[in-house]
Amino acid sequence: MPSPIRDRDQVRQLVNIDLPSASKTKVLEIITESGAILDGHFSFRDHHSQHFLRFRGIGNSSREYCDYLASLLIKVAGAKEDKNIPLKILSAESAGFFLGHAIAKLFGGNMENKWGNHVVTPVDLYRKPCIGGYLRSGQINPGDRVVVVSDVDHTGESLDRLIKLARRRFAIVDTAMVFATCNDGEYVRRMIDMGVKPHLLVEFKLEMHKKENCPLCQSGVQMLPASEFV
Repeated sequence: MPSPIRDRDQVRQLVNIDLPSASKTKVLEIITESGAILDGHFSFRDHHSQHFLRFRGIGNSSREYCDYLASLLIKVAGAKEDKNIPLKILSAESAGFFLGHAIAKLFGGNMENKWGNHVVTPVDLYRKPCIGGYLRSGQINPGDRVVVVSDVDHTGESLDRLIKLARRRFAIVDTAMVFATCNDGEYVRRMIDMGVKPHLLVEFKLEMHKKENCPLCQSGVQMLPASEFV
């Protein structure tokens, strides 16, 4: 069974955090204390890895953790509200919900106001955002400014869907925020190609193996899907 990595030195070897010293130390502490990085044998569709970064571990550990990371992302992105353009925070009904809701709260949204400015889309069987049909909560109107938010991004696919959903509703999307990416270059390229400024806090150094060359498979280590529910 997978086990959380709670040794700070080991966690430090698995992440790259390009932030000022105090912020870097705090983010490293959050990842370590929450046990967000799991050690085991995980399947990412066609590839396998020994490690998996699960943001749900952070979201379930402490609301203060999410609030801190949200405030840090807003600072890194330099995001500000425009009183003349309604701002919506769009995330999927997955682990990214924790981060999206924390960011929305800092921009004035709250639970008592029907989620305020936090818009949530349902997900499919692969936990990817659904871009057709209804929204789980909130709404996006033509002319709204939308910030898309995700927890851990591998290729930009989830954010790609969120951007398309918002733009189909004639909203303005120019900013993407993620806690971490496992493939920084691909995420950045995909967002820039879509005309969106990408922002992140952590690069997760995920070593992947093709199924046929996976040393964990060859050693007979039990495999689990890379899922927020693992």
